[in-house]
Amino acid sequence: MRITGMTLCYLLLALPAMPQTGTGVVQGTVSDPTRSAIPGAKVTLTSQATNITRRAESSAVGLYYFSSVPPGRYTLLVEATGF
Repeated sequence: MRITGMTLCYLLLALPAMPQTGTGVVQGTVSDPTRSAIPGAKVTLTSQATNITRRAESSAVGLYYFSSVPPGRYTLLVEATGF
């Protein structure tokens, strides 16, 4: 029984660790006060620490998505015609 336990322990230690990327996502929906989606809205995400800006456009159902976003404080600006 002891040999089996040690073998299991070695096998578990041999498994590669899951990498941690240290990033996240920012996503949401652009909608008006009646909750109707606003497609084609310009969405700008700006890091307050580095002033790096990323841009996206909301989809036909108002969705926007930013991937691989480093941790930090951000400003999100949404612009759409008529708003």
